[in-house]
Amino acid sequence: MIIPAKGFWIEGTNKYTDLPKSISTTPDETLPDYDACELEHYDHKATWFRTYFAGQDYLTLCGSSVDNPVLITILEEMPNASLKELDSEEDDSPSDQDTQYRVIVRKTTPPDSRTLVSSAHLKVGSSAASTASASSVYNDLTSIWPSIVSLVDASIDTSVLQVVHSKTLQSSGVEQNIIRLDELGVHNRYKFGVLVVKDGQTKEEDWFANSETPDGLERFLNIVSKRVELQGYEGWSAGLDTRSGDSGTHTYISMRDDATLAFHVSTLIPSRPVDKQHIQRKRHIGNDIVCVIFVDGRQPFNPAAIKSQFLHVFIIVHEELVDDRPVWRVEVVANENVGKFGPALPPNGLFYNSDQLASFIHVKLINAENAALKSPKFAAPNARAREGILLNHIQRIIGLVPAAKKRHTKSPSTLSDPSVNSQRAYDSVVGLEFNLPDKTAKVRPNALPGMSRRRSTHEAGGLRVKPWISRGKKGKGYGRDQGTHRRSRSELDLPVAVEQSVHDVTLLDASEQGDRDGIRSRAQTLFASLQQWGGRWNASPYRPHADEQELDGRSPSENV
Repeated sequence: MIIPAKGFWIEGTNKYTDLPKSISTTPDETLPDYDACELEHYDHKATWFRTYFAGQDYLTLCGSSVDNPVLITILEEMPNASLKELDSEEDDSPSDQDTQYRVIVRKTTPPDSRTLVSSAHLKVGSSAASTASASSVYNDLTSIWPSIVSLVDASIDTSVLQVVHSKTLQSSGVEQNIIRLDELGVHNRYKFGVLVVKDGQTKEEDWFANSETPDGLERFLNIVSKRVELQGYEGWSAGLDTRSGDSGTHTYISMRDDATLAFHVSTLIPSRPVDKQHIQRKRHIGNDIVCVIFVDGRQPFNPAAIKSQFLHVFIIVHEELVDDRPVWRVEVVANENVGKFGPALPPNGLFYNSDQLASFIHVKLINAENAALKSPKFAAPNARAREGILLNHIQRIIGLVPAAKKRHTKSPSTLSDPSVNSQRAYDSVVGLEFNLPDKTAKVRPNALPGMSRRRSTHEAGGLRVKPWISRGKKGKGYGRDQGTHRRSRSELDLPVAVEQSVHDVTLLDASEQGDRDGIRSRAQTLFASLQQWGGRWNASPYRPHADEQELDGRSPSENV
């Protein structure tokens, strides 16, 4: 059924064994109850913070211990409070009087540590902690948390940890961020690809090109899932289009407890005849991690023939008939970097009961994806992303610590003391160097009108003279080759030092005289430019004078 390939391991007999002469429709009692199997490669304690900590009074510790940032949450609780009501004989037992502490230690390198610590194992006494009320939990934890942390992880330096109360995290919204951080690796939505392999097909192009769904595949899909219509489907469709129909009309969805299993069936996803690469189908199946290979015939499957960076596990299913009743043979092949996962296959790899087949396939698919997510291909980038999120949360929590202290200490505000503000402003400019123009600099005495540098408004003749450029019929560039050019911005922005006058009255007189000189200078520049270019100013650009001179070598009649 499977062609051995380098870099893959195979589970099962990997051969077509002899079929029994008759089968029973009743469940095989030798097989385990797959519905009761616990999920593997799954962090079952990832919801601790949501279940036990959120909304309660707990203590948060964060800091960097030996260049290893750490975020710790500690909750004090009475574990046997509910048991006392059911069994009064154990009221006097020492274990019932012990307070336990629920501790979560988060580091940049997963996994997180989640531990229950009994007060009997601490160096401090437990009598005060056992009688503590909910309002005094914070005060008790602030005195004994170093012993709790040292007992859980002796490598953590407790002297560098900052203490934050749960109310601060709840009011700032950090508590919800911690919930999402702890549950990053936990999800209840799984998507799987489904491909058909027929006799004579050895390449992935042939497998993705199959557009007809075999009857055996329909029977298998109806056993492990339910057929749903995509148009208007309100549930999770694993990225399939539920509006325009680009992903087909139907798909298959299954539920196991609170988990949703969606299948990307290649034969149900439309593909254009001109699309030799079958992009639409590969876009979904090529991004899945686990794929079901349904063999329609006896063609062996080669896992190395599929070129995908994501597909790591293949579950091969082959339907066979015994007494006109279907029997399903199952084999598993996975990437060598994927760890082993259960449940184990039957000795001969055959399933005679459809209910047992459905239960096995559900658990096997979920465990296969969970195991593949721990392979280096997925674990390394996920760890880097989690590390960045954790560091961001720790920095934000540490930033809340001084803010909380300021609210309690009520230090005097420096904003109400003008002397402090003045001194602060003076200190901010001391030592700065400024590039100011030299006061002794002079303006060039022989500066031509229109070509002088920028002049200060305090200087006599404060109006600046701009170069006049003709706006003739040929556009704003006309006349540039007549000997006059527009000044660059650097020329206009050249600093000019101004001689300061001794008396203010003299400055006022010079300013008035400068206004008259500036207007006269502008007029002289305007007429000089007209004479130089030989042009004549027109009252209206649309009605030229009859005696207008030729501007471009043509007569006025030719210019019309």
